[in-house]
Amino acid sequence: IAMKILCNYIPFQILIGVLLGIFFPVSYISILISIFFLGLLICSYFKYRNSYSLLFLVMLFGYLASNFSMYLNNHLNQKNHYFSHLSKTKTINITTVKQLKSSKKNRRFYAEINSIDTLKSCGKVLLEIPKINKRVVEIGTVLVAKTKIHSITLPASSYDFNYHQYLKERNVYGKVYLKGFIKVGVKNNLLFKIQNYRNTVEKKLLNSDLSSSTKGLMIAMLLGDKEYLTDEVQTSFVNSGVVHLVAISGMHIGVLYLLLYYTFIFLKQIKYGKYIHVLWILALLGCFAIFSGLSSSVVRSVTMFGFILLAKLKRKRGVLLEPIITSALLLLLFKPNYLFDVGFQLSYISIISIVVFYPLLIQHINIRNKAFKYLLDVFIISIIAQLGVLAISLYYFHQFSLQFLMTNFYAVALLPLVLYGGILVLLKIILFSDFTFVEYLYDFFIQYYLEVINYFSSIDMLILKEISINKIHVLLYYILLFLIWYLLVKPNLKRAKLALCFVLIIQTYHFYNKFRINNKQELIIYHNSKKSVVTIKKFNGLNIYTRENEVTKLIEKNKISNNIEHVAILKKDIFMFKNQMYLRVYKELDYHLLSIKNPIVLLSNNPKINIERMIKGLNPKEIIIGVDNYNSNILKWKSTCIKLQVPFYDLKNNGAYYRN
Repeated sequence: IAMKILCNYIPFQILIGVLLGIFFPVSYISILISIFFLGLLICSYFKYRNSYSLLFLVMLFGYLASNFSMYLNNHLNQKNHYFSHLSKTKTINITTVKQLKSSKKNRRFYAEINSIDTLKSCGKVLLEIPKINKRVVEIGTVLVAKTKIHSITLPASSYDFNYHQYLKERNVYGKVYLKGFIKVGVKNNLLFKIQNYRNTVEKKLLNSDLSSSTKGLMIAMLLGDKEYLTDEVQTSFVNSGVVHLVAISGMHIGVLYLLLYYTFIFLKQIKYGKYIHVLWILALLGCFAIFSGLSSSVVRSVTMFGFILLAKLKRKRGVLLEPIITSALLLLLFKPNYLFDVGFQLSYISIISIVVFYPLLIQHINIRNKAFKYLLDVFIISIIAQLGVLAISLYYFHQFSLQFLMTNFYAVALLPLVLYGGILVLLKIILFSDFTFVEYLYDFFIQYYLEVINYFSSIDMLILKEISINKIHVLLYYILLFLIWYLLVKPNLKRAKLALCFVLIIQTYHFYNKFRINNKQELIIYHNSKKSVVTIKKFNGLNIYTRENEVTKLIEKNKISNNIEHVAILKKDIFMFKNQMYLRVYKELDYHLLSIKNPIVLLSNNPKINIERMIKGLNPKEIIIGVDNYNSNILKWKSTCIKLQVPFYDLKNNGAYYRN
């Protein structure tokens, strides 16, 4: 019945169209064709009143809406975008709009370009200011400097985190590094004032007598800034499988909602109190979202709970999935790129898993003791949520903590005390300088809270690492979860056979994928500005050709994804891949003495060579220009290759080089 209600729910049908539009975006001509078919479907529906016509009409509407939204959200479509000024020295006028987590050397912000060389411009950039520059830069500060807008660095290889794509999804296409600048003003709109007040509160908290680990945890959980979270605490939460607790997420908003619900429950006693109560809670949750920096995780969590709250006001038949789907639809219509945000995926998959499986598992359990029922609920919800996000977690993070059940049970059960106590301590620090015993008590509690989590994380034998799965594995896993739910709703032999048959399909694909990976051969020349690294994969071994001694971190994701068992670091300048000779040139060579003909040449570390003489001596099939060369050399070599009609590949502009 719930599935039938959901399938007939129009926002769900629109959401399917929106997802198709995000995964399969179209050109302008295709949009015109789609609009034509939309008109035909509208006519067909009004003439025949066919339910299928209505379904396709709604889905096509969602498809077109998502494509239109993606067009509007792409800042490159704006006039005067700075993109055409990349890598050119210009006088820029920028305004800081959001503070980010600092690196070891730099303070980092998102900033909006106001003008370039007095010409009006627009677009968002990543701004880095060295920490040795002690001048105060707040949100809303307007800066002027003569500098370059650099392009975002490409990933070292396809196996590494793509920070370039991550920023692109947030409409950030350039990076500005400012050693010196002139402050010409401050923009004082309401959002900037709130963010700056939040930074003031953060400074007060940092100046308190709390321990550094407690300060870091409070700032992360209450203010949404993980910069001050100590490495030890962060590692403990990651290894114990509860890293989601150190960022403001749906769980935190849920706990905050309960606090607000019972604090202002007296509002229900007045006329229209039910509506006033819900709207007041929504307003406070919205204020909290703004105060905590309007991060995407907070926005989606508040939106989700907002729709769940509003759904409670309805007095009609429905399922809890309806408001969850409506909130997802609203977010994706306004920001389609949210779909590719890991936090978005984890939040919605975990909450959908809980809503779908929890009623089925709890329906035959009747416990009157509230304390025991609370602990049992935490236990069951922890299992469901972890199983729900298991495939996504393995796909992105490549590890799974077997102790998650113990840690989740402990950490989540005490989370209300952590958050409520943290709010009281934060208010006390803001309003009063006395009563320091409150801080000491809370600090004492948090230290023991963290010690237990650290104990669980220290059990290395329960942490499964270097697990590699692909997107098809993820898809098959969630189909299996759906079949398990289908079986639990109405257990019978037919549904059990269907689930077991699908398990065999998953096993078959797993063995096929393992065979494919073990027999794959691949050459990669990494996009790295400091180390010229080449890897050649053959079967389950990896040969690394480099002049450096330490390259482990650079090829770590490659090892995990390809199930590499044997690694060899070879300091050779000549290597073979599929009967093709490769030659690394990093210093001056006597080309006429080399017996190599028609190699593929890698130029690295600014070799002092006459490239025309080298081309005539070696007659290379292709020249690969490494990232670790000066720009002047890169331009000179590319010009020579064009003149002599020699194919070339520029790692700096094109990213890592692949052959398979």
